[in-house]
Amino acid sequence: MASEISCNLMKIWDLGNYEQKVDIQKTLFPSDIYYHREKGLLRTLRVNSFLAPSIKLSNLYKEHKKSGKLILDENSASVPTDGLEPSSRV
Repeated sequence: MASEISCNLMKIWDLGNYEQKVDIQKTLFPSDIYYHREKGLLRTLRVNSFLAPSIKLSNLYKEHKKSGKLILDENSASVPTDGLEPSSRV
């Protein structure tokens, strides 16, 4: 359910009425949203953890574009290179 919502968030937003958009905004941004007039940016102090993976991927992509290198999280799971054989059922 959450993955369906995240994949269709823009469509849900576009099709939603005012009350639904307010609900979406309060869910995704539980703290107040601030506008930085000089920079023209919207900011929030806290984002719902629902957005955390998307934010992390976005930041990785930005770094990749700047440096030309893709640096993955050092704590990510990796596949063993040797010694793991698939089980066979007879």
